[in-house]
Amino acid sequence: MNTFKGKVEKVFDVQTISERFQKREFVLKTEHEGQFGPMINFAKFQLVQEKCAIIDQFPVGTEIEVSFDLKGREWEKDGVVSYFTNIEAWKIEPVVAVQAPVQPAAQPPLAPIGQSPPASIPQSPIATPQPGHDQPNDLPFSK
Repeated sequence: MNTFKGKVEKVFDVQTISERFQKREFVLKTEHEGQFGPMINFAKFQLVQEKCAIIDQFPVGTEIEVSFDLKGREWEKDGVVSYFTNIEAWKIEPVVAVQAPVQPAAQPPLAPIGQSPPASIPQSPIATPQPGHDQPNDLPFSK
């Protein structure tokens, strides 16, 4: 799937080509830093048939993402063959600002070795020795 993000720069009126075909063009503007300074790119897209109205909900200046197909055709007139390419948009969505990642809640401090953890932390029955029960310590690093 081909997509392109940019700000709506210009929206043209619907053009009726024939009683069975209509199209509408719009331009997106992108800017980025290039080797020799700011680079500005203008890309013209085409909407056809019932899709002509989907650009109406995005005023000039709105940042959008366009899903499109690249379509090329051969055309002959008076024995001369020409080729043309259209960038045909079929879906337009607003670009949603990326939110900063959520920071995890601070964890309570760990209890020093040999002491019970604070009451707010659930204790595992395996890790906590029970009073009155002497369990052999089989850990290789213990005394």
